[in-house]
This record gives sequence, C-alpha cells and structure tokens, in this order.
Amino acid sequence: MTFEEFRATRKFCPDLRTTIHADFYEDCVKAPIGLLYQDDFYIEIADGSFFLTIGCEQKTSDDLEALERDLFDYAIGEGAFQ
Repeated sequence: MTFEEFRATRKFCPDLRTTIHADFYEDCVKAPIGLLYQDDFYIEIADGSFFLTIGCEQKTSDDLEALERDLFDYAIGEGAFQ
C-alpha cells in the first residue's frame, strides 16, 4: 500500500471510543474525535490541532500530512499491509 492509498482510507470518527478500544478513553466525559485509517489506526483532533500517539511517543501538530506519514510508517512497521 502506498502512502496515498493509506490516506484514502481516512474517515472522520465523531467518537473514537466506539472504534478504538483503549483503556485511557474509558473515563472520557467528552467524546474524543479523530480520523481513522483502515479502521485500525487513528489521529485525534482537539482544539484545532492533531494528536498522534505511538507507543510512549506523543506528537501534536497542525500539519496533518506529517502526522499521517508517521502513522503510515508505524503501520508498515506493524505489518499492517501484508
């Protein structure tokens, strides 16, 4: 899969809790919104910025494409496209 094909799988998700099963969302009062890629990978959206967490590393940026590239590289490393 190419980066462009990965980006084409992007869908807006009004509540990541319905899709991403993560313990840190259990106590969220406000629904975390974000962008889903291949229904498995996501970037959160809050206060006009984008947030990406991979392992213990957290990135915040207004540059969505840069975060998408990081997420794409992570997905490749996880063997998501095999």
